[in-house]
Amino acid sequence: MFATFDSVVAAVQAAVALQRRIAAEPFEGQALQIRIGVHLGDVLLRDGRAFGDAINIAARLEALARPGTICISEGVYRQVRNTLDEQFVDLGRQKLKNISDPVHAYLIVPSGALGPVPRRSARHWVVAAGALALLAAAGVLAWRHQQSAAPGAPKASGQAEERKSVAVLPFVNMSGNDADEYLSDGMTEEIITALSKLSGLRVAARTSSFAFKGKNEAIEKIGDQLHVHAVLEGSVRKAANRLRITTQLINIADGYHLWSESYDREMADIFAIQSEVAQRVADALKVTLLADERQRLERKATENLDAYNSYLLGRYYWNKRTEEGFQKGIEQFEQAIDKDPNYAAAYAGLADCYLLASDADTGGLPPATAMPKARAAVTRALEIDDTLAEAHNSLAMVFQRDWDWLAAEGEWKRALQLNPNYATAHHWYGMFWSNRGRADEAIAEVKRAQELDPLSLIISTARAVVLYHARRYDEAVDQAHRTLAMDPKFARTHWVLGVVYLQQGMNEEAIAELQAARQLEDGQRVLAQLGYTYAVSGRTSDAQKALNDLNELSQRHYVDPFSIAVIYTGLGDKDRAFEWLGRAYEERSSGLMLLKVEPLFDSVRSDPRFTALLKKVGLDQ
Repeated sequence: MFATFDSVVAAVQAAVALQRRIAAEPFEGQALQIRIGVHLGDVLLRDGRAFGDAINIAARLEALARPGTICISEGVYRQVRNTLDEQFVDLGRQKLKNISDPVHAYLIVPSGALGPVPRRSARHWVVAAGALALLAAAGVLAWRHQQSAAPGAPKASGQAEERKSVAVLPFVNMSGNDADEYLSDGMTEEIITALSKLSGLRVAARTSSFAFKGKNEAIEKIGDQLHVHAVLEGSVRKAANRLRITTQLINIADGYHLWSESYDREMADIFAIQSEVAQRVADALKVTLLADERQRLERKATENLDAYNSYLLGRYYWNKRTEEGFQKGIEQFEQAIDKDPNYAAAYAGLADCYLLASDADTGGLPPATAMPKARAAVTRALEIDDTLAEAHNSLAMVFQRDWDWLAAEGEWKRALQLNPNYATAHHWYGMFWSNRGRADEAIAEVKRAQELDPLSLIISTARAVVLYHARRYDEAVDQAHRTLAMDPKFARTHWVLGVVYLQQGMNEEAIAELQAARQLEDGQRVLAQLGYTYAVSGRTSDAQKALNDLNELSQRHYVDPFSIAVIYTGLGDKDRAFEWLGRAYEERSSGLMLLKVEPLFDSVRSDPRFTALLKKVGLDQ
């Protein structure tokens, strides 16, 4: 059936309205699915009949559409993209039967009228923005209907089980303002967090999902790299106090949409939107929600929108993993707490900032300053809400830094009970076991973290570290090379590869890797490792220069005493090494967690002072 319109905008509006009307009102109890094609061109009339290339192209476009969607040509797309607030999918250039030149085609997926929609291999998100409508000379509309018992693609038995894994890709910021990036990132992270707490669903971790931010990767490649069966993607547009959020859940195997929705709400409804998206994703993937899980999805972390806004900014800055980022994160989390003193997640975020800020390389805050603040914040978070897995994970790290290994183990178990998909908890729990010399348990936890976060460079490197501490050097080298294949400029992996080479007697190769690490990231611990390697390689003057550089740095920045102890150990000056290890103990240096397994201290391991220090930090068992 064909219809012509004087306006291409009117043609597409009619097509969208028709799809929605049919979806809302089943015909004789059955779902009636319509495929529509729209093209812009001249229509010739002769003897009461319409003909011409425009009609032929519209008919071919209709064949490209899927039930419940509208396929349009590029000319139509250009006319309506800034007029209609609909979701567009770029299909690329298509060869149409009996049409000489390829036609660039797009799909329109009307919310509430969705049939299974294929994705082209290269992902291309387009969301229309409001603008003045442009009129066309003529629009041609073609449609064909398809009747079925129920909308959507047929599902083979057992297919639902295969779909119980998902990745939430970074929502696109469509606000036209980079300052609103935190909102789209925050929306993504909140949905990841909500979904990851569902026991029946495996969710790719944030780090891996955000590896695709701003990239136009094939949907199949994303599924393969993240080991998931479905992908959720979306966009956020903020205008004054209103939000326009679009979402779509795509099955990797066939590119079909499993669910799609658009939300046009007040900013105050953001909590309800996030909860609804998480529940709809779970429903579409046929995940059975336990009663407490559904309640958890519906629970609001805060009723204060300003506090939530500050919280999202805090997480945005925290994720930058820089000294400046931690400081700004602390400021935003404190503002969130001022606005809502019972905001548990904000206290947990504040604790996370202080924890990572106490790292000598990334944060620069002395542990004696940062750790009490981290402990106070995370304790308050759990007083408000004991079900926060993130807070239990942070408290476990606080206990570990206090050498309370038993309490730390209990908190990690609790965190993973609450959120078995929490990759960071598996990662940190794995390093906990590595520090205690339990390599098998460590590798098992880090492998689980990798399954959840396969593109995380830090987790991939952590596996090499565990193997290094287990003295499985060949395996550690292989793992480091696998990580560098993902990103040859990741400094920490070069650092780990350097210390492994040193234990294999490949001193020159070790120095080269450590120098490469330092060029990529000028951290004090890499400098300490390099100084140690110079020392044991007979380059005493270079080792002394590294030591002098650390002493000079300490005049303007916090330097971990553990780093200085490492170089003195390499120089063979045991007395000075133990002097600085003693300072490291007094300052609660995180480096001391490695004492039991770090090969760099093998030369002093038989010294009674080392045995005494191991006992003081609870690693003598």
